[in-house]
Amino acid sequence: MKSLLLFIAFVLNLSSYCQSGTVEYVVKSIDFEPKLGGKYTDLNIDLKARGEKQKFTLEFNPNYSKFSLVRSLNIEESTIESAKNKMASLRFGTINTYYFDREKNIYLYQTDEGELIRESNQIWNITAETKKIDSYDCYKATLDITYLARTGDYKTKTVIAWFAPILPYG
Repeated sequence: MKSLLLFIAFVLNLSSYCQSGTVEYVVKSIDFEPKLGGKYTDLNIDLKARGEKQKFTLEFNPNYSKFSLVRSLNIEESTIESAKNKMASLRFGTINTYYFDREKNIYLYQTDEGELIRESNQIWNITAETKKIDSYDCYKATLDITYLARTGDYKTKTVIAWFAPILPYG
């Protein structure tokens, strides 16, 4: 299964020049078209629309970075609406908050339930494929993640990230 995640939190540490700041990300396009006439067509169309409305932020300084979903507080939101928003986050982005400590070379992520988990170093495959995003020449990087599926089988999904080496974030 391929996911297009436009967050670059783990790839950005490749740059050696650093400064502090905040970058906001939105899902502009998703390589996902719901199958028409399927059992869950309406739900998948709704989840895609919700995913495209989500925003993510990357906060960074020379030593630390944090990548997270921007959550909005909607008191009027029903349990069903909340569940759909969470499903969209899982399908098109993430509900976890990711941290990177450059000094110690430690990756952590915090689950939606608040559990903090140390992640092993991830090895991204940086390809020669390029494309322009806004005015930046970006390179494609992929990461294969193995996970335990609901069926009890281990599956692999490929995360695709596009990054611009010229940007001084890291």
